[in-house]
Amino acid sequence: MSDTVRTIAHDLNNAFAAILGSADLLAIRLREGDPALEETREIQAAAERGAALVRRLFALTALAGDAPSPARSRSRTRSRKKSST
Repeated sequence: MSDTVRTIAHDLNNAFAAILGSADLLAIRLREGDPALEETREIQAAAERGAALVRRLFALTALAGDAPSPARSRSRTRSRKKSST
């Protein structure tokens, strides 16, 4: 079962990375005060929560044996966006 969980966690990790990357690019293009920026930040927060669950799945499978570790979560774009504006 741990192989199946690892496979699913890996696929989810890839999906969350794509969502976070796209949301980051969108957040960079939006200006402060734009209603779409708040929605983008909600997407980022939800994807971060999902990525945290994936890390927990990887940790659980690691207890069951030798499991690959997920890539570290990227830092939020908010700080990069604020410094670039």
